[in-house]
Amino acid sequence: MWKRRNEHFWSETNPRFSQETGHQTRWSVKVWGGVYKNLTLGPIFFLLSRMAGVSYLHFINNELLDILDDIPLADYPRVWFQQDGAPPHVSRPVRQRLGELFGDRWIRRMGPHA
Repeated sequence: MWKRRNEHFWSETNPRFSQETGHQTRWSVKVWGGVYKNLTLGPIFFLLSRMAGVSYLHFINNELLDILDDIPLADYPRVWFQQDGAPPHVSRPVRQRLGELFGDRWIRRMGPHA
């Protein structure tokens, strides 16, 4: 039995265009985004086939710190960092670094706030 699905495309000229296919293609996009008051932080797209703790730590130490520079220093003690349940977020170096940056103001499995 064929599994059919519709592929949807964005188009200004024909916004309802879709095409039925007889196969499914596995793909994913890894993206990070944040919200602070009325600011949208990011998005940051990761061009990796697989995210690991080392690459996520690299993001924290480089891109995230650059993004946080847009937040006024006086507001920084009130900033909370929240993550989802992805395995790279629980590696020991990532948890240690988030503790250094945010103290107990981060939310995540195996973090100070579940």
